[in-house]
Amino acid sequence: MSAEPPRRWRALQRSEAAAGLDLEEAWPRVLEGAERMKEEPGTLLLREAGEPARWWKLYFERGAQRALSPLARPRALREWRALRAAAARGLPAAPALLCAEARHGPWREASLLVTGEVSGARDLRRLLAPHPPGDPARRPWIEAAGRAARAFHEAGLGHFRMQLRNLLARSPGEGVVWLDLPYACVFPGPAPRSVRLLDLVDLAGADSALDAGETTLLLRAYAGGEAPPADAGTLRGRGPGLQKLHRIGLYLLYQNTGCRP
Repeated sequence: MSAEPPRRWRALQRSEAAAGLDLEEAWPRVLEGAERMKEEPGTLLLREAGEPARWWKLYFERGAQRALSPLARPRALREWRALRAAAARGLPAAPALLCAEARHGPWREASLLVTGEVSGARDLRRLLAPHPPGDPARRPWIEAAGRAARAFHEAGLGHFRMQLRNLLARSPGEGVVWLDLPYACVFPGPAPRSVRLLDLVDLAGADSALDAGETTLLLRAYAGGEAPPADAGTLRGRGPGLQKLHRIGLYLLYQNTGCRP
């Protein structure tokens, strides 16, 4: 981790479910005793012990981000709004409980998002990992991911980081829950084809955890009897460099044309 977590926070948004959550009391306890699920430059993910468990997602502002922080929306606030927008459009999403920021003078040091846990669920990447690509046991999960991606796009959202690790499930029959949405955009109607293709390359392209046959399987589930927005060859033929250029260009376009949640 590249910085020490801040010790004091200012709440920006709070749901009714978090009305009794006292940050002054809870944050030192969570920082000291919670399980560290992910720790890397710029991000710290903590899972609080107890029932119900909560997830604390800490995003540091670094370098140019910190210099521009007085002008920019906190990442945690973007994710808060996206999770709330997804839920408002009828999509299953991890409950956003609280959003906060820590500042030093006018500069933001970090932002914090607290979400509720989806009890008993695991991300799809972990669910698929015990089975090798092509194993029939993977099929229900892959089809569930395809259906979830279609519902997400039809509801008017684009993910911009649609990876298997960002979808939670208990079993294929219970559907998929969206977890990580800090880059999501919201559209007045269904997501544009270019955004759908970007997300599907992340979810089922050559750099995903799926093989070519599974990419086709996911696309069929996504299409639901209609023509899919692309074929498996198109998804798997886009390399990481070109995908990154598409992501940056589309994200800047839609973030600056009224599609931020």
